[in-house]
Parts: sequence; structure tokens; C-alpha cells
Amino acid sequence: SLSPALAADGITPEILAAAKSEGQVTYYTSADLVLANKLKAAFEAKYPIKVNVLRQSSSTIFNRVNQEFDLGTNAADAVETSVMSHFVDMKAKKMLMPFTPATANLIRSPKLYDPEHYWHSVKLELTSMNYNTDKLKGSDVPKTWKDLLDPKYKGKVVQGHIKSSGDTALIAFNLVKMYGWEYFEALRKNDVLTLQACTQVELVARGERLIMMCDYSQLFTARAQNIPVIGAVLPQDGVFMLAGPEAILAKAP
Repeated sequence: SLSPALAADGITPEILAAAKSEGQVTYYTSADLVLANKLKAAFEAKYPIKVNVLRQSSSTIFNRVNQEFDLGTNAADAVETSVMSHFVDMKAKKMLMPFTPATANLIRSPKLYDPEHYWHSVKLELTSMNYNTDKLKGSDVPKTWKDLLDPKYKGKVVQGHIKSSGDTALIAFNLVKMYGWEYFEALRKNDVLTLQACTQVELVARGERLIMMCDYSQLFTARAQNIPVIGAVLPQDGVFMLAGPEAILAKAP
């Protein structure tokens, strides 16, 4: 593993030469597959190194790297989720190695990186309500999270599961803080559909559900997939910011 002193130098010619000789890197991420594949393409265009992308929801990724660490299988090199506490836990368990990316000085808040550079936030997302713009117009478009409890949205809302989706966990934490657990009891009575991840662009585009409780980046995911019918609302009763860190695993291949 790299010493903190060497890690602080970023990518040295020696590290790059060793990486080229290995020829591939495995990247576990909770980022949308559209974004992850863009990063893969950009990296592969810059370096003659193949990127293997595994995209799953945050907690599924976290559980997987923990299991692999415990079993000694260690398949991944870099890991990214949407939950900062995952990285605090992984650092404490000695699962991460220190590394300071060249862009570290662009991260202004010390809350967004580890003081010893074991992890750094690589994305900031804003939570939002995304909706089908063909089916919902004008006053039918919800303006607040509280609006989703209106009977007119019965059977029309989809959310992720708090045990797997980092975005959903953040939304749930804040809504319970604001409105109490009664909010989710009421949402259940309104027949909310709960799936593993909150990223349900196709489901909403097909009209199977009309609103998803997720994040603003779904707008760009939809555009990248040539799906024009997805809109986004930044709720008036609260937009929550999610910081997604990334790190290099200590036992990376």
C-alpha cells in the first residue's frame, strides 16, 4: 500500500507505468450507469487502461466491498457510494489507502474530504422530485414533498429503499426530521412503490409511476438516454444535498 507521503504526490510516472502494465482497473460505483460509462470512456481515451464498471446502489456496493475484504477476494480498485458514513467506517476498518488527487485543492469544505486523504467527495447532488412532463402539467405538478401525500397522487409515486439507496436514505432522514415518521405512514397509504434504487427514469417515462423521489441529476440521465419526458422540481419545503465520496481500496488488485 502507498505511504501517505507518496500518496500526496498524486499520480507519479512510476504509478502510471505500473498501472499501464496491469492494464485494467475495477471501479465499483453507485453513480448512474450513464455517468459511470462516461467516466469510463474518458479514462480509457486518456490512458491505455481498461475500466471494469460495476454499478449498484450505495449500500449494495458497501456490503459487497466489506464482504470481499473479509473473505480476502478484493476484486475492486476504486469505490464510490453516495453515503459518507460508509467511508468513515471503511477507513476505521483499514479498508482504504490514502491518496490525494490533483483536484483535492478544489474541494473547499473540510467536511467533504478525510483530513488524512483516505477519501474525497467527487460529487454533490441535490434531491428532487422528478416527474413525467407528458402526464403532469400546471397545478398537477407537485411543489413540495408534503404534496405527495395528496390523494390525487395515490399510486403515482416511486421511491428507492433506504437500506440500499443513498439518495433515499438522505431524503428519508430529512423528511422524518421535518415531518416525523407519520410522513412515510401517509406515503404508504398513498400506495408508494418502493424499489431498490430511486433511479427509475424508464418507469416514470413509461407512465407506470409519474413521480420519483430521487435527485436532480435524473434530468440529465434522461436526456442522455434520449428520454425527453422527465422534468424535475426542487421542492419548496427542502432540497437536501448529498455528498458522494470515492476512495482507493487498501487491498486493490
